[in-house]
Amino acid sequence: MENRLSVEKSNQKMSRAQRIIESALKQISQDDVSQSYNETAVNNKIEIYDDATQTSGSTELAAPDLTAESQNDMSSNSAMQEEIITSCDDDYVDNTSEDENWEPLSKKSKQRYYNRVYSSDSEDTDTSSDRFSSNINKNCNASTHNVVISSSDSDIAETPKKRVRKRFRNELNWKKTAAKIKRNSGSSYINSSGKTIEAKSLKPPCSINCRLKCTEKINNQERQIIFNNFYALQDLTRQRDWIVRNIKKVQPKYRYTKEGSKRSYNNNYFFECNGSKIQVCRHFFLNTLDISKRTVSTALEKCNNEGFIEGERRGKHGKHIKLDDNLLQGMFNFINAIPRIESHYLRNQTTREYIDGGKTLSDLHRDYKLECQQNKTLFGNYTAFRKTFLEKFNISFFIPKKDNCSTCEQYKNCPENEEFKLIYDAHLEVKEQAREEKRIDSLRAKNKECVTAAFDLQAVLPTPCGDASLFYYKRRLSTLNFTVYDIGNATGFCYVWNEAQARRGSNEIGSCLLYFLQNNCQNRDVIFYSDNCPGQNKNQTIPLAFLYAVEKFNVNSITHKFLPTGHTQNEGDMAR
Repeated sequence: MENRLSVEKSNQKMSRAQRIIESALKQISQDDVSQSYNETAVNNKIEIYDDATQTSGSTELAAPDLTAESQNDMSSNSAMQEEIITSCDDDYVDNTSEDENWEPLSKKSKQRYYNRVYSSDSEDTDTSSDRFSSNINKNCNASTHNVVISSSDSDIAETPKKRVRKRFRNELNWKKTAAKIKRNSGSSYINSSGKTIEAKSLKPPCSINCRLKCTEKINNQERQIIFNNFYALQDLTRQRDWIVRNIKKVQPKYRYTKEGSKRSYNNNYFFECNGSKIQVCRHFFLNTLDISKRTVSTALEKCNNEGFIEGERRGKHGKHIKLDDNLLQGMFNFINAIPRIESHYLRNQTTREYIDGGKTLSDLHRDYKLECQQNKTLFGNYTAFRKTFLEKFNISFFIPKKDNCSTCEQYKNCPENEEFKLIYDAHLEVKEQAREEKRIDSLRAKNKECVTAAFDLQAVLPTPCGDASLFYYKRRLSTLNFTVYDIGNATGFCYVWNEAQARRGSNEIGSCLLYFLQNNCQNRDVIFYSDNCPGQNKNQTIPLAFLYAVEKFNVNSITHKFLPTGHTQNEGDMAR
């Protein structure tokens, strides 16, 4: 009985959520806009015509300003999910009027019930909305699941390292470090003098006349095992510790020493085999490990009275030259005070900051030095300033990028490659076709058959602009200039705004193009040429703006042609 009631509840709630989904699907189908994309010799071409047979229903846009429209889809989807979750929450109120067997669910049961409702497939579900329904269900499940586990994930989150312009050194990749590792592992290596040192190997044992009879106690196979285990340590400190643990200092009963001898004790040498320590002579010990007497004496000297080996101290003294903290902070303050500018390219894909390229690093240091002298404070030299600038900041001087074709530049570096030559020839053919088609469209525009225009967005213009240092270290206003050049009339149109008024995305570009179409292209066929920048030109917003212009401004047709990448130079670049 309880299972049957739970299934009925599940079907009721799925039907309520399904009704909401179906109404949303109807609303989406009414707002659907179809576009035709035709491949031409000019990379891509988008054509939009005022023809009722090419569109599935009339589309009405509220206003030419597209800034709000780009957010409609996301807001409607989030609102829809919110409504579905709210409707499911409403089912947990008192429902005794409809079901006399209704009982409130506990928190854990409610959690399981949520997952069962959103993940199950109802039999009376409309097949036309299965995919959309499954997406909503996945989103609901994911959000509910994240509420449960988000507290544990936040504890183990790691803060990414800050990127700087000069990469951090990696001592493991140094030749010196690689040689040290090979030396400690007994392999062949090249020392700092460029001399090749042979690999360590097992040397002959002591003679058969040895008083301790070492060869009878340990055979060559056991010696090889000891040799391999010793060099498998690959650490000089651990190897010294191993040597000390297998040497025992003894005081002889009788001693015959020369006057002035520094010898104060004798050493007994041992090897551990089959769980027991076996005493061997010094010659057998050294030849088995392929080490010298100096290696043994150094290890014994570094062993303190407690039996611990002293660590490596080379390069670890505290006498390194360091910059004063106040001096370093002054450099930080000066560099942080330099105004940043936005790059015209790849703004969202990089964490690097840019400053005006009108000065060099030497110029910045001279200005820093002059400022410190005026304030009567200490200043660092150029070497310290450059090191701080490169290792503590990720800053570059902004230089406008030249639109060089990567395919053409690559062919210049490998002209002998026949396979790439075929690719290069095809690339040149596409470029020539694009130029020929643009030439034909320009002739049509001059004959008043259509309107042919090219548009582009100029790089950021810092305002005011000048060579004075006073301008360089002040926060300047970023000004943007979007140009449309009418090729037929040889007339340029500039649309200028600043960063306080708008940004530089597709909404702003679409608004400028709508203004141009409304005032210059009524009852005409229009052909646009532009580059392939996805954030400004090659996106969904621009075709929607063209469709709006065709329906509202009596434009006959609009064709948008994209020039091949790397060869996008057009008249819009010169309309300043």
